Amino acid sequence: MQSQIGTVMRGSVGGLTFTAGRNHAIICRSRVGPARLSTNRSALVRTCLQATQAEWKALSEADRILWDQYALTVTFSGPLGNYTITGQQMFVRTLSIIFYYQMLGLIGFPFPIVTTPPSIPGLPNIGPINPGLFVSPGTGVGIFVDNLSGYNATALVRVSIPWSGTRRKNPNIWDTAKNQATAVATGTYSLVEVPSLIEDMYYFVSIRMVLDDSPYRLDTEYVFRLQAVTNP
Repeated sequence: MQSQIGTVMRGSVGGLTFTAGRNHAIICRSRVGPARLSTNRSALVRTCLQATQAEWKALSEADRILWDQYALTVTFSGPLGNYTITGQQMFVRTLSIIFYYQMLGLIGFPFPIVTTPPSIPGLPNIGPINPGLFVSPGTGVGIFVDNLSGYNATALVRVSIPWSGTRRKNPNIWDTAKNQATAVATGTYSLVEVPSLIEDMYYFVSIRMVLDDSPYRLDTEYVFRLQAVTNP
């Protein structure tokens, strides 16, 4: 589209949906209705989002303002450049992920979670986080987490379904049965291992760190493309 209007169009109009692709390209396609998923995972995600929204509604106006102020200190990057999100979006982003791992029984944070807004600006810097060797017997992948943040934290791990070596981009299809959480105390490092994989297949592994003490803060998400290896 050469029109200046076309370069800023987003969302759906009639039967068309406008989105921004790579290199700021504007993509126009037929509007497709959302899929009505009824899997166990989708039901759990909806429960987490509903619980988070209920917690947001219970906040005082003063706390909502503090969440708005905190959200302005966190910058994300997208196809059109850097951007920030609202306090409510930051609240939902933070608490829904914690609720999700909590309801899976993978973390023992108290429920309901204290929803005090973070007083330290920006995302915590836990790293460095780097690919590591899988050393346990069996087949899997490993990632080293060095916690130099000054706070105790927990690594929230997701693993994709297996892919061949031709898959280079993460399709965001996760094997929820392999979700795990690993505690990493401040000043220490941990080798986070994902076992029971298929030898020589490639997996996308997502690690997101969360501070163990209230107010809880999420680190940025790290995603690695790793090939599963087998040890005797």
